[in-house]
Amino acid sequence: MEVGGTARKAATATLVAIAIIVAALALWKLKLVIALLFLGFVIASAMRPSVEWLHRRAHVPRSVGVVIHYLGFLAAIGLFLCLVVPAAITQIDHAIG
Repeated sequence: MEVGGTARKAATATLVAIAIIVAALALWKLKLVIALLFLGFVIASAMRPSVEWLHRRAHVPRSVGVVIHYLGFLAAIGLFLCLVVPAAITQIDHAIG
């Protein structure tokens, strides 16, 4: 085995290790974007069966079905906030004063 081959293997191993560290740091910095991407996949896969059902049964276009789902989701969040926020404000007022 010659000296040049050993140096080349050491340089290659060092470059691979540095590339792995750089990739891990890049993924760590992009963790929020990756998490949002996976959340989007989960929401899309959860909505798909009912969107397909609406398309088959009621002949609703898929894009309209997705919009209906998002409007329903926003309505559920609004209803939750309408029910929770007044009670929370009352409890905070009693706790403070």
